[in-house]
Amino acid sequence: RNNDRSKSISIDVTKKGGRVLWMLDPREIPEERLTEKQASDIAKKFLKEQGFGDLAETYFLKNDNTTTVTFIGLAEDGILVYPDLMKVKVALDNGDVVGFDAQQYIMSHRKREIPKPKLTEDEARKKVSQKLKIERVKLAIIPMPGNKEQLCYEFKGKYKNNDYFVYINAENGNEENILRIIKDENGTLTQ
Repeated sequence: RNNDRSKSISIDVTKKGGRVLWMLDPREIPEERLTEKQASDIAKKFLKEQGFGDLAETYFLKNDNTTTVTFIGLAEDGILVYPDLMKVKVALDNGDVVGFDAQQYIMSHRKREIPKPKLTEDEARKKVSQKLKIERVKLAIIPMPGNKEQLCYEFKGKYKNNDYFVYINAENGNEENILRIIKDENGTLTQ
C-alpha cells in the first residue's frame, strides 16, 4: 500500500442508479503508439460495453499522448442529439480508457418526442448563405438558452477553405447558430 495520490483514479457515481458520471486516471502516458482511428475504435467499444445507445462521434482532441473523443446521441432516423454529449479519453500508449465524462449525457438523455419539421430541407437551405458550399445536411437537436432544445437542419459546408456548421430552425427558419470548425493535427474544435 502506498499513498501516492498520483496513482489514484478519481470516479464520481450517481446516487440514483449507480451510473458512472465521470472517471479520470491521471497516470503518466510516456509515448504514443496508437493512431486516432485505433483510439476512436477503443472509445466506441468502451461505450458499447457500458450499454450506451446509438452515438455519433463528433470531435477529437489530442494532448499529452491521449486522445479525447466526443460523442453525441443519435435519435431515431439518425437525428443528431447534441445535448446528449459524452467524452472518452484514451491513452495512446496502450489503449487504456483513462478518462470518461457522461455527466451531460446522463443529465440530458431521455426519450424525446421529436416533432416533424415544419420546413422542408429545401426551404431551410434557402435560409443559408449562398456563399456556403453545402456538403451535407442532417436534422439535429441543439441546446438553446434556458435549458431548451430546438430541432434544426444542420448544414455542413465550406466557405473560403473553412468548414462551417449552420443551424436553421426546422420550425420557423431562424438561423440559430453558426460554428466554424478548426482542425489541426491535435484535433477538431468549434468556434
